[in-house]
Amino acid sequence: MRIKRCLALLLGAAAVLVLCSCAANTPDMSIQPAQLTQEESNLAKLLDVGLEPFRIFDFTVSDKVQSIQINTYELVDGQWEVVVGGGGQSFSDPKGRVALSFGKLTEGVRVAFQGETSSGATSYTINPEEDVSAMTCATSSLARSVPVAYEEEVPLVIQVVTTRNEIRSYDVEYFNKPEEYGKLGYEHVYAITVLFSQRPVSELSAGAPPEG
Repeated sequence: MRIKRCLALLLGAAAVLVLCSCAANTPDMSIQPAQLTQEESNLAKLLDVGLEPFRIFDFTVSDKVQSIQINTYELVDGQWEVVVGGGGQSFSDPKGRVALSFGKLTEGVRVAFQGETSSGATSYTINPEEDVSAMTCATSSLARSVPVAYEEEVPLVIQVVTTRNEIRSYDVEYFNKPEEYGKLGYEHVYAITVLFSQRPVSELSAGAPPEG
């Protein structure tokens, strides 16, 4: 519960700073890693919250946004299959933040959204059929600003979970080239994406694997 409260405080403070810096003109739609201010970093230290488990992203869309959705995939036979998806969140703010908190994805993921008037949080666990507790993992996260288009998924995280000593982890853009990960023979490869939609939550469905 303490971590949840700390995360909410961090997101709230961070989102206020982001939203106060909005320009008068509507900027391009994009998402990128959040740049925490010194004040935010100091707040994390004060609350004794390590930021290593958190992946926090700033996004800018348009006033047409109605919902936001996080989908989680596992690579199966060279193709992405949804393991957690379809649970959209109503969201009507053109600027905000999304935060993911996790270590190894199979041990649990917490997702939080924060905007000027909209916010929400959820958590879930991936349950593989085999015991992966002794396996190592390597994680790639979105590292630069990328464009956002409505109804199109943006990969935020890719994580490899394997018994292999050497792990090659590609940039998250390789979400659209799952065959590259398929060639490496890892036991488990997971991906987390975000999708912004002009449709209400009631019209959203679980994510579909990308073509190609």
